Order: sequence, then structure tokens, then C-alpha cells
Amino acid sequence: MKDSILKDSLMSGASTILSMSSLLILLPIFINSVGLSNYGIFSILLLLININMYVGFGIDAALIKYLSSENNKSLRDTDIIVSASIVILSGIAFLILLIYFREYVIVEVFSLNNNLNVDFLYISMTVSGVIFLIGGVFKAILASKGKVYIFEFIKSIYTIIFWLSLVVSCTFGGGFNAFGIISLVTSIIWGICTMIIAIYIYGGIGLSGFLLNWRSSLIKQIHFSSNILLSNIFVLSFEPLTKILVINYFGTSSAAIYDISLRLKNQVQQLITKLLFPLYSSISKFDSTEKQLKFVIHSEVTILHLVAICIPLFLLLRPLLYWWMPDVSDSIYFTLTPILMSYILFSAVLTPGYYCLLSNHKLKTIIIYHMIILLVNFLVIFSTKDVLYYYSIVLGNAMALIAGFPIILSKQNIIPLDTLLQNRIDIKSHLILIIANCLFLIILNYFYHLELWWFLIIALVVSIQLYRAMKKILCDLEIITATSK
Repeated sequence: MKDSILKDSLMSGASTILSMSSLLILLPIFINSVGLSNYGIFSILLLLININMYVGFGIDAALIKYLSSENNKSLRDTDIIVSASIVILSGIAFLILLIYFREYVIVEVFSLNNNLNVDFLYISMTVSGVIFLIGGVFKAILASKGKVYIFEFIKSIYTIIFWLSLVVSCTFGGGFNAFGIISLVTSIIWGICTMIIAIYIYGGIGLSGFLLNWRSSLIKQIHFSSNILLSNIFVLSFEPLTKILVINYFGTSSAAIYDISLRLKNQVQQLITKLLFPLYSSISKFDSTEKQLKFVIHSEVTILHLVAICIPLFLLLRPLLYWWMPDVSDSIYFTLTPILMSYILFSAVLTPGYYCLLSNHKLKTIIIYHMIILLVNFLVIFSTKDVLYYYSIVLGNAMALIAGFPIILSKQNIIPLDTLLQNRIDIKSHLILIIANCLFLIILNYFYHLELWWFLIIALVVSIQLYRAMKKILCDLEIITATSK
């Protein structure tokens, strides 16, 4: 199990780093070409893709769970067909609704001028979102086979082609209509490639047993995914609705700053999620809650160690942002830092615990978790926006992530710190390593304009430290898994 988890995690992480690197290169070029205000308009329409992805997560999670635990191929085939049917039908219904009410959404919800001529871009983004929604079924197939990194690699290639095409379009004077064509074409190609590769690796999908099993498959998937969908309504209401608040109260330029900051935070979040995603399939295979909990606690200890190694990198954030996008670096820094630190320290660490709740159908707890995050976010924003203005958004996001921490932690019999203190890793040498990293970066921080090669060296050193720590701690995870069987 250890080698499988490590391989999946590293391959998924590598593909994310690939797409992240391309975005860091291409995003400033694109923003400089279209202007900050127009980028704000474009970013708000990108929500149409993300909304469809959020809606599909319930079906994806249900399918991964049942494919990972089911040994009968005809039952697995039935689960895939039923999942694909649910997703396609819901995607079409969602598409019709969004297109029918597009004028209301553009003008009233997104607060965009109807003279901007963004109708085609709006429709293209909506269709692309439905394609990504359907693609989630094939991601689940690959995840059940331990090949989720293939999906992530294809997605990384899509990201590179998408942003590169936007930049090339800008050089030839392309506008919102050209951006819509690019979104539509790239998502269609991505969907076809993902479907073909997933079905090939899975070994083909048969219809034997479908008529006998489709009803039970439909009931169990709807029961499981409907509760997750309810929690996703709260997820859906967090970042997307916050962006809508920003553009309504503070304008398109502020929306652009918030989107850039959130995009950077989400790149880190995606990297962490994809590194940890193979754990979900592994957790689903345990046959008792006790075994799951042991595995989850030690997984969280692993993340605590990795986070501790990465903490010094926050000292490089401001000079790195200045080097990347000097005109708005301070605005991005003061938006990104509180949100990113809150996510890493209070959300990422407990990701295995979240997967455990998901695997054990503890969906009520998940709904409460997302509901509290949502309520805290908007309560803080609306109570402080007249004083803090734009930064009420930042405070609301950060406080919401912190508020969700005790919800997941309360469902574990042992907190990760207890296990951390009992772990066989030499705590003293680990602390010395972190302190040495911090001191080194504090000294470097005096030099505001750091050369690029400094960042490459530091990234290499931290990567080596992360890899060594991850291998060592995964050995402990393997021992825990073996002794719990």
C-alpha cells in the first residue's frame, strides 16, 4: 500500500506542479494583455466551470467508494453506467437552466454590463462546465484503479493548452468571443481523451447484469451522493458567492485581485489534495472504523511533518510575488497570506479525517462542517465590510477555515498531536531543520529582489526534505496498516 500511495501522490503532485508552473508563467502575460478590469470580468465567468465541477463531486465520491470496495465486475460496470447517466442528465438540466436565465445571471448576479457582449463566452463556459462534470465519472474510474495521476496529467495538459491559447489569442486581438471558442474546444478535447483512456485502463464496460442491478445501484448512489450534494451547496456558496460579493461591492479590479490570490491558494490546495487523494481509496478499503482511524491519525501526523517543513516558505512569499507581478504584488500578498496560512494550518492537516467521514457516510458531520464555514465567512464579511472594506473578504475567508477545524477534529478519538509526540521520528532534529530553514530564509528576506535561481535552489532543498520525510513517515503508516489487519 505504501508504494502505491507514494507513487500516486508523487505523480499527481508532479502533474499539478506542471500546470501550476504554466499558470504562473502565462497568467501575468494574459492579465497584462487584457487589463486587470477585463480579467475580473473573465474570472467571474470562469465560475460557471467551477460550479459544474462542485455539483458533480457527490457522484464522483460515491463511484470511487463503490468501485474501490466492489469485487464483482458486472456490479462495477452497472455503477459506472448509472453514475454516467445521472451526471449526463443533471448536466443537461443544469445547462438548460443557466442558458435560459443567462441575462439575469450576467446582469443581476454577476453585475456585468449587458453591453459587454459576453453571451457567447457565458454559454461556452457553461458547456465546458458540463463536460468537466461528466469527466468526473472517468476520474473516479481511474482513481479506483490507482491511476488518478493519469487524470491529473491530462488535466495539466489541458490547463497549459487553455492558458497558452488565451495568451496567443490576445496577441492577435482576440476578445471574449475568442476566449469562449478556446474554452469550448479545449474542454471537448479533454473530455474525449479522458473518456478513451479511462475506459481502456478499466478494461471496457459491459452490460451484463445491468438490467438486474441498475435499480439497487441507482438507489445507493442517489442516497450517498444526494447528501454530499447538499454539503456541496454550502461549498458552492463559499468561494463563488464570495467572488460575486467582491464584484458587486468593490468592482472588477478588486474581483481580479481576489481571483488571482484565490487562484494561487487553490493551486496549493489542489497540490495538497492531489497528493492526499490516493488516501481516500485506501481508507475506503478498510473493513473497520478502528483500522481507518489509526490510518487517518498517522496520515495526519505525516501532513503535520510536511507542513512544518514548508512553513519557512511563507517568508519567501512577498519577494516572490513582487518578482512575479510587481504592480499588484502587495494587494495579492495581503489577500493571499491569511487565507493560505489558514487553509494549510487548519484545513489541509485534517484532510484524511474528512476522507474518513466521507467513506463512512458521516455526511451529517460534513454538512455541518461546510455550513459553519459558510456562515462564519458571511457573518464576518457583512459585519466588517463597512470598516475593513475589501479586506473584510480576506478576514471572512480566513476565519471560516479556522472555524471548521474543530468540527473534523472532534470526530477523532485521538488528536494528531498525541500521535506526533509518540512518533518514532526524531523530533529534535526535525525542529532544528525547520529553525535552520527559517533563519536562512529570514536572512535572504532582507534582499527584496531575489534572483530566480535562489528560488530554484530553495525549492529543490525543500522538495528533497519533503520527499525524505514522506518516505520515512509512510514506512510508519505501512506498519500501522499491517498491525491493524
